[in-house]
Amino acid sequence: MRIVFTETCSPFRRLEPLVSGCYRDDRVFFDPALKVGPQIATALAASGVIGRAMPQGDILGFAPPLCLTREEADTIVAKTADAVKSVLASL
Repeated sequence: MRIVFTETCSPFRRLEPLVSGCYRDDRVFFDPALKVGPQIATALAASGVIGRAMPQGDILGFAPPLCLTREEADTIVAKTADAVKSVLASL
């Protein structure tokens, strides 16, 4: 069985090798001097979502409560997408 994701930047992309048995690492990372992760975390905080830039690179960390509802998860995803788009538009 192979899982196909519609988004090229799917957060589940790293799981693909576990499912499909193949993996092509074609990711391109941002220049660390741009501090893209912290910029996105700041934009998220401004919209009421707590996300943190991880020190390993272009990674955002989230720690939602176990009682998170589907609607709350959808809100987090939408606000995260908006924050990423706004930061990338300013680069």
